Amino acid sequence: AVFTAEYLTLSLTCRAAGIPLVSFVLAPRSIAELVALLPFYVEVILRSAGFTNTAALKAFRVVRLIRVLRVFRLGRYAAGLQIMWKAVVDSRQAISVLLFLLCTGVVMFSSTLYYLERLSCPLREQMTTTELATYLSECSDLFNRGVSPAHGLCCTEDNSPNDFPSIIAACWWAVVTLTSLGYGDLYPKTAQGKCVGMLAMIAGLLLIALPIAIISQKFQDIYEVNDKEETKNRAAQRMRGAPHETWTLIPGSDVIRRLKGLAVKDEEAREAIQSMVRSLEEIWELREALGRERKYALAQTTRFHKGFDKLLMGMMAENS
Repeated sequence: AVFTAEYLTLSLTCRAAGIPLVSFVLAPRSIAELVALLPFYVEVILRSAGFTNTAALKAFRVVRLIRVLRVFRLGRYAAGLQIMWKAVVDSRQAISVLLFLLCTGVVMFSSTLYYLERLSCPLREQMTTTELATYLSECSDLFNRGVSPAHGLCCTEDNSPNDFPSIIAACWWAVVTLTSLGYGDLYPKTAQGKCVGMLAMIAGLLLIALPIAIISQKFQDIYEVNDKEETKNRAAQRMRGAPHETWTLIPGSDVIRRLKGLAVKDEEAREAIQSMVRSLEEIWELREALGRERKYALAQTTRFHKGFDKLLMGMMAENS
């Protein structure tokens, strides 16, 4: 009811903001909210018609989860989320390298583990009926943990390990190991498989450490820039002088912001623009210092005049 009331209120008041009703309804955000609202009423109609516990109702319940995405709308009001999003956007190259190396490592280690584990699978064709029954019985016993005491590694009819019946199935283990997560639900049983797992662990540490360091540095840089901007804004508020004048650190134009946003391919031109931006920022910092000195001088002059006026008034009162 709350979401419905919100949608109707926005629909009725969008014209006051200069947005036509058709444009508001066809906007992607409005369509997403409408898709999140309709399943509730469709479910009510189907239940009233006698349809219960059907596949359609279950699908509508899943669609209603779209409303959870509304929480991301709070990001526009949270400075921390905005800083994190900027850090992720600026680190997209490092993230792309991380994903590429992760995919390469997953394919390589999952394939290696599958084929090395498969070497330890016993040949069922060479077993007698009694040996095969014993082998299947021991493999079905959870106490043995996928290894038959009499015949070795438990495998399928295709001579593939039970835990890793295919390379695709081994990819789950590779992802968990390379990301240093380690659920422990799947793990190699043979000596050669454990060697592959050890190499995957070491590669995972190197794989995650380098890009994460770059992303952390980006986050630190953006956080420092944001903190510096907030410091300048606070200083600008403190630097207000007389009612007819205002000293501020914020430039009168958006030149610095536009220079920072330029996408220049030439390395020399990029360095020159960055040097120019640093120079402009230093100029505004010097302006802040000059503004503080001017404000202090004006305050001292005003205090002197007030004291001098009191002295003159006292001398005139004594003479009279």
